Amino acid sequence: MKYFRLSLIIAPLVFAMLGSCKKTSVPPISTKSVSQKVLAQAGADVTITLPQDSVQLTGKSGNAADGIAGYLWSQISGPAEAFLINEASASAKARHLVEGKYQFQFMVINKDGLTGVDTVEVTVKPSDVTTLDLSPTNNPYETNIGLYNGTDASN
Repeated sequence: MKYFRLSLIIAPLVFAMLGSCKKTSVPPISTKSVSQKVLAQAGADVTITLPQDSVQLTGKSGNAADGIAGYLWSQISGPAEAFLINEASASAKARHLVEGKYQFQFMVINKDGLTGVDTVEVTVKPSDVTTLDLSPTNNPYETNIGLYNGTDASN
């Protein structure tokens, strides 16, 4: 009996609340923007050897027909900060690289605001040539010796 009285009080309140709700129509969701991902391709990993200290980064989008709004290259990691030129385009250049491994991220943004990202790794190897300074500038007894075609070409 106690539960019956309680249900007589609660039931009208629930119906009153449901009756006061407005019916709204929900716009259909575009399946194109939800189901399709933006494909970003940062390209293959690159290895360079010093003294070369720059690399061209070339990315592309696999579904450019969706309308690309923009591109963005950014550095994720590395032994030093690289200087990026044209980072807001599909093709950028990373300069002032030092020995080590770098990771760069390529982001594609379409006109619907959806994004796709990919990364590329750049490995910078040390120089194959070792420079050795044999004549320090603070040596007062320094003498320049040179040979040209087997003859002495000294100062």
